[in-house]
Amino acid sequence: MLEQMIDDFNSRWGEELSYSHQTRRGDRNRQMGIHAYSYWAMALDPRTKKYLPKILMNQQEIRRLWKDIEESCLEEARATGIPRVLNDEEDVDVEVGRIEENPIV
Repeated sequence: MLEQMIDDFNSRWGEELSYSHQTRRGDRNRQMGIHAYSYWAMALDPRTKKYLPKILMNQQEIRRLWKDIEESCLEEARATGIPRVLNDEEDVDVEVGRIEENPIV
């Protein structure tokens, strides 16, 4: 009975944990494996990000996960019109984080 349950579980979810930015589909159009956003949430949550190397044993998958998160953030920034971050070498006219004093007060 246990063997049948394990076989059923593996046929639905896949046999090993691996990160993929594309959703894999199996029998009856079921999702195979854990969705990419679940890995993203784990990587970005300070409480669980330390467990990421225990879940994903392959360092290439971890690097790909962080690259996908970075690309998604940059894509969202471009879509919303957030200005790009200046490099240290570029001239900056305004000191970042400085609050200007109110001349009226």
